[in-house]
Amino acid sequence: MKQTILLLLVFSLSLTTYSQDIEKMDKKELRIALKNSFSSKDSLISISRNRDKELALLNQNLIVNKDSIKAQKIKIASLLTSNRRNDESIKTLSKSISVLQDSILKLKMITSFVVSTFTLKALPKHCSMVYSETKELYQSKKFICYWGEFEYDNSLNININDEKNVLERIDTDNETDDYIYQNDKYRVRIGKRKSIFENDIISIIESAELSIKNLATGQEIIKKIYGEGGC
Repeated sequence: MKQTILLLLVFSLSLTTYSQDIEKMDKKELRIALKNSFSSKDSLISISRNRDKELALLNQNLIVNKDSIKAQKIKIASLLTSNRRNDESIKTLSKSISVLQDSILKLKMITSFVVSTFTLKALPKHCSMVYSETKELYQSKKFICYWGEFEYDNSLNININDEKNVLERIDTDNETDDYIYQNDKYRVRIGKRKSIFENDIISIIESAELSIKNLATGQEIIKKIYGEGGC
């Protein structure tokens, strides 16, 4: 009986010790698990914070990029507007230049005119007179006008601004013996005629004065001329 009680007591003590060891072992594992949980939590918090920082940086970069894109769009729009204005200015300037060139051309044609020289393959065979500015130019066959040829003395041929003009004889001043010719642009007077040599009417050499009047503007130029002719 005593032995049985002793054995029960020993067994009971053994169970208590074993239970305590198991309890101690569970707490240790729990502490390890809890420690590991805290470590995992800290790790997750750290990862979360890093991600938040990355998201914040990305968001900041996005805002900066948006602002940059907006600024670039504004700059591009400004450049396009400037280009359109430049194109309009160029067109306006081109039109102004064209108008100015036309005005200059018209002004030249209106305010000035030049008697151009020309040559003749052969002198007129009929009653006529051929004129140059000087005897030397006449001998060099650089003529400025002539009347006669087949039309006798009814028309005058003269080059003005490199353009051939044929003027019909409209009058003769009986007092001065001036010849007057005219077309729709000019009136020409050959006056102050002075004979240098005359052999009846077969051969005539004379000096004279050539007056050309622009009918549109009233401008007039006068030249001394030298002529030879006859019938």
